[in-house]
Amino acid sequence: MKKKKLYEQLINCLSNIQWERGTQDNWMWIDIRNEYTTKSRYKLENQEIGQNRRIFELLWNIKASQSTLVCIWRAMLDRLPTQQNLIWRGVGLGCTTCPLCFDSEETAKYLFIMCNVVQRVWDNVINGLE
Repeated sequence: MKKKKLYEQLINCLSNIQWERGTQDNWMWIDIRNEYTTKSRYKLENQEIGQNRRIFELLWNIKASQSTLVCIWRAMLDRLPTQQNLIWRGVGLGCTTCPLCFDSEETAKYLFIMCNVVQRVWDNVINGLE
């Protein structure tokens, strides 16, 4: 059912495209008002970060090592070198499977929260704090 709905959304989206003969097919920047520039990408990223500004303010006020805070910050922005991100950036590892459990694709969210091996580590940490 879910696949059918996604398929229908895709067809609906594609049906609104007006194709022109004799034009070259090329990639288009998300912000269609402007041509892609580093400045336009930086501006878009700042808008994304702006939505999470309060969370980041709280993060940088935590009393922890700078490297720990940077790791958390990168994880929140999905900027860690996970298998998925490395493949996306063209680093040819050939596999995106989590190297800890081999159950699913390794993303930051999966690695820190969903992986059953990591969940056991978190359980041990929490039990050690009690």
